[in-house]
Amino acid sequence: MTWTEASVGDRSEMYLDCLRRCFKQTTSAKGTTDFRSRQTTCERIMMWGPRESCRYDCMWKSVESFQQRGLPIPQYHGKWPFVKICGIQEPASTLFSIANGASNALGLLHFHLKTPWSFPLTAAWTALGVVAMNAWFWSTLFHARDTDFTEKMDYFCAFSLVMFMFFSLFLRFVLLNIFKTRTLFCIGFLCAAVFCRHVYHMAFVHFDYGYNMKVNILFGVLNSVSWLAWCVVQRQSHTWKAAVVVLASNALILLEVLDFPPLFWTLDAHALWHAGTSPLPLLWFR
Repeated sequence: MTWTEASVGDRSEMYLDCLRRCFKQTTSAKGTTDFRSRQTTCERIMMWGPRESCRYDCMWKSVESFQQRGLPIPQYHGKWPFVKICGIQEPASTLFSIANGASNALGLLHFHLKTPWSFPLTAAWTALGVVAMNAWFWSTLFHARDTDFTEKMDYFCAFSLVMFMFFSLFLRFVLLNIFKTRTLFCIGFLCAAVFCRHVYHMAFVHFDYGYNMKVNILFGVLNSVSWLAWCVVQRQSHTWKAAVVVLASNALILLEVLDFPPLFWTLDAHALWHAGTSPLPLLWFR
């Protein structure tokens, strides 16, 4: 037997009753044909099927019921109710994920305009920019359309950025002759092994949200402490920029603790977190 944990909204009797009726109506041959004929072009592009649409419609009927009874707005399947725009499930988080990806691209472009390829870390920072843009690409897809595949890719690529950020710190140490190249290869191998082990566990053993959060917090703390220590030790004219990025990133994570129902059914704490991080890569690459 497999135990799963549901949210208050998708456990409500009204939501479940609505879902049963909707599934019965739309999964028949005639119901599926009628559903396809009513679909908008955007919904077809975003691959909304009868079951996903039933969950969305029944969610709003349930939300209306909660509001009429003066009860707090609940979450559904672990998420707040969001108004979809042109088939996009979380419009604000999608927009701000695009902004983060664009910010990394602009930051990397500025870096290349100012830094020659002969600089020892040019290739490494280019790789970091590509890893970051890839992570925000999958974040965009996940917030636009939540599926098992886009969720996994969002989680895995986000962790790849955390691990590469951690590894990139040791590239600095090699440049300063604190570590030798052989040591760097060992650290790189360990980081890759941790990443692969984490992805394997999440993908093939158990997709555990709690475990994923603990691993990300662990390496997030290691990242922050290590980079801040590097800034303090170096005290060069540019290190304050790295310190500001690290401190701001950690401060913005607190938004995840201050969770609240989305304003205008669009803007929640998670979206605000993405909005806050979007300008930081411009400073980081400087």
